[in-house]
Amino acid sequence: MKKLLSTVFLSLTITLLIVILSAVASAQEESFSYSIEDVTMTISGNGAVPDYFYYDLGYETREAIHHIIIEDGITEIGDRAFCYFYALESIELPDTLERIGEAAFDVCRALDNVTLPEELKSIDAYAFSYCQSLKELVIPESVTYLGMHV
Repeated sequence: MKKLLSTVFLSLTITLLIVILSAVASAQEESFSYSIEDVTMTISGNGAVPDYFYYDLGYETREAIHHIIIEDGITEIGDRAFCYFYALESIELPDTLERIGEAAFDVCRALDNVTLPEELKSIDAYAFSYCQSLKELVIPESVTYLGMHV
Protein backbone atom coordinates (compact mmCIF):
# COMPACT_ATOMS: atom_id res chain seq x y z
CA MET A 1 0.00 0.00 0.00
CA LYS A 2 2.83 2.42 0.89
CA LYS A 3 4.52 1.69 -2.43
CA LEU A 4 1.29 2.45 -4.31
CA LEU A 5 0.81 5.74 -2.45
CA SER A 6 4.44 6.69 -3.08
CA THR A 7 4.03 5.96 -6.81
CA VAL A 8 0.80 8.01 -7.01
CA PHE A 9 2.40 10.89 -5.09
CA LEU A 10 5.47 10.83 -7.33
CA SER A 11 3.28 10.81 -10.48
CA LEU A 12 1.22 13.75 -9.24
CA THR A 13 4.35 15.68 -8.30
CA ILE A 14 5.90 15.15 -11.74
CA THR A 15 2.65 16.14 -13.48
CA LEU A 16 2.37 19.30 -11.39
CA LEU A 17 5.99 20.19 -12.12
CA ILE A 18 5.43 19.80 -15.87
CA VAL A 19 2.35 22.04 -15.73
CA ILE A 20 4.21 24.73 -13.77
CA LEU A 21 7.23 24.66 -16.08
CA SER A 22 4.97 24.91 -19.15
CA ALA A 23 3.18 27.93 -17.68
CA VAL A 24 6.47 29.65 -16.86
CA ALA A 25 7.86 28.99 -20.33
CA SER A 26 4.68 30.32 -21.93
CA ALA A 27 4.75 33.49 -19.81
CA GLN A 28 8.38 34.11 -20.71
CA GLU A 29 7.65 33.86 -24.44
CA GLU A 30 5.32 36.88 -24.39
CA SER A 31 6.94 40.30 -24.31
CA PHE A 32 5.87 43.76 -25.30
CA SER A 33 7.64 47.08 -25.58
CA TYR A 34 7.21 50.36 -27.36
CA SER A 35 9.21 53.40 -28.34
CA ILE A 36 8.17 56.82 -29.57
CA GLU A 37 10.18 58.93 -31.97
CA ASP A 38 8.66 62.20 -33.17
CA VAL A 39 5.10 61.28 -34.20
CA THR A 40 5.69 57.53 -34.63
CA MET A 41 5.15 54.77 -32.09
CA THR A 42 6.87 51.43 -32.74
CA ILE A 43 5.59 48.32 -30.97
CA SER A 44 7.82 45.25 -30.72
CA GLY A 45 7.91 41.94 -28.93
CA ASN A 46 6.10 38.62 -28.97
CA GLY A 47 2.48 37.90 -28.17
CA ALA A 48 -0.17 40.49 -27.44
CA VAL A 49 -0.38 44.25 -27.10
CA PRO A 50 -2.26 44.40 -23.78
CA ASP A 51 -5.91 45.31 -23.38
CA TYR A 52 -6.47 48.99 -22.55
CA PHE A 53 -2.86 49.89 -23.44
CA TYR A 54 -3.95 53.47 -24.06
CA TYR A 55 -4.42 53.89 -20.29
CA ASP A 56 -0.64 53.66 -19.90
CA LEU A 57 -0.16 56.76 -22.05
CA GLY A 58 -1.17 60.29 -21.22
CA TYR A 59 -3.60 62.27 -23.34
CA GLU A 60 -0.79 64.42 -24.74
CA THR A 61 1.14 61.34 -25.88
CA ARG A 62 -1.92 59.85 -27.60
CA GLU A 63 -2.56 63.18 -29.32
CA ALA A 64 1.03 63.34 -30.63
CA ILE A 65 1.06 59.90 -32.31
CA HIS A 66 0.32 59.99 -36.05
CA HIS A 67 1.78 56.62 -37.08
CA ILE A 68 2.00 53.24 -35.40
CA ILE A 69 4.33 50.49 -36.59
CA ILE A 70 3.69 47.08 -35.08
CA GLU A 71 6.59 44.73 -35.77
CA ASP A 72 6.58 40.99 -36.53
CA GLY A 73 6.14 38.86 -33.44
CA ILE A 74 3.02 40.62 -32.19
CA THR A 75 0.09 38.22 -32.64
CA GLU A 76 -2.76 40.13 -31.05
CA ILE A 77 -3.90 43.69 -30.43
CA GLY A 78 -5.85 43.73 -27.18
CA ASP A 79 -9.26 45.23 -26.55
CA ARG A 80 -9.23 49.05 -26.69
CA ALA A 81 -5.43 49.03 -27.02
CA PHE A 82 -5.25 52.14 -29.21
CA CYS A 83 -8.65 53.76 -28.86
CA TYR A 84 -8.78 57.56 -28.59
CA PHE A 85 -5.57 58.12 -30.57
CA TYR A 86 -7.32 61.05 -32.26
CA ALA A 87 -4.38 62.10 -34.48
CA LEU A 88 -3.46 58.58 -35.63
CA GLU A 89 -3.34 58.52 -39.43
CA SER A 90 -1.79 55.16 -40.31
CA ILE A 91 -0.98 51.75 -38.88
CA GLU A 92 1.50 49.18 -40.17
CA LEU A 93 0.41 45.72 -39.03
CA PRO A 94 2.71 42.67 -39.00
CA ASP A 95 2.19 39.45 -40.91
CA THR A 96 2.19 37.64 -37.55
CA LEU A 97 -1.00 39.41 -36.40
CA GLU A 98 -3.92 37.01 -35.87
CA ARG A 99 -6.45 39.04 -33.85
CA ILE A 100 -7.56 42.65 -33.53
CA GLY A 101 -9.43 43.09 -30.25
CA GLU A 102 -12.72 44.78 -29.49
CA ALA A 103 -12.64 48.54 -30.11
CA ALA A 104 -8.85 48.32 -30.61
CA PHE A 105 -8.80 51.48 -32.76
CA ASP A 106 -12.13 52.97 -31.69
CA VAL A 107 -12.43 56.73 -32.20
CA CYS A 108 -9.17 57.11 -34.13
CA ARG A 109 -10.76 59.94 -36.12
CA ALA A 110 -7.81 60.72 -38.43
CA LEU A 111 -7.05 57.08 -39.29
CA ASP A 112 -7.22 56.72 -43.06
CA ASN A 113 -4.66 54.04 -43.93
CA VAL A 114 -4.79 50.42 -42.73
CA THR A 115 -3.75 47.31 -44.60
CA LEU A 116 -4.79 44.13 -42.83
CA PRO A 117 -2.33 41.21 -42.96
CA GLU A 118 -3.23 38.19 -45.08
CA GLU A 119 -3.09 35.76 -42.13
CA LEU A 120 -5.43 37.73 -39.84
CA LYS A 121 -8.08 35.45 -38.31
CA SER A 122 -10.28 37.63 -36.11
CA ILE A 123 -11.51 41.22 -36.02
CA ASP A 124 -13.61 41.84 -32.93
CA ALA A 125 -16.59 44.16 -32.58
CA TYR A 126 -16.07 47.89 -33.00
CA ALA A 127 -12.39 47.41 -33.91
CA PHE A 128 -12.44 50.44 -36.22
CA SER A 129 -15.65 52.16 -35.17
CA TYR A 130 -15.82 55.95 -35.32
CA CYS A 131 -12.78 56.12 -37.58
CA GLN A 132 -14.41 58.79 -39.76
CA SER A 133 -11.43 59.19 -42.11
CA LEU A 134 -11.19 55.47 -42.90
CA LYS A 135 -13.03 55.09 -46.19
CA GLU A 136 -12.11 51.49 -47.05
CA LEU A 137 -11.02 48.40 -45.15
CA VAL A 138 -10.28 45.26 -47.16
CA ILE A 139 -10.96 42.14 -45.09
CA PRO A 140 -8.60 39.25 -45.97
CA GLU A 141 -10.12 35.86 -46.82
CA SER A 142 -8.29 34.37 -43.82
CA VAL A 143 -10.64 36.16 -41.39
CA THR A 144 -12.97 33.61 -39.79
CA TYR A 145 -14.53 35.91 -37.18
CA LEU A 146 -15.82 39.41 -37.87
CA GLY A 147 -17.48 41.19 -34.94
CA MET A 148 -20.33 43.70 -35.11
CA HIS A 149 -19.78 47.24 -36.36
CA VAL A 150 -16.16 46.73 -37.32
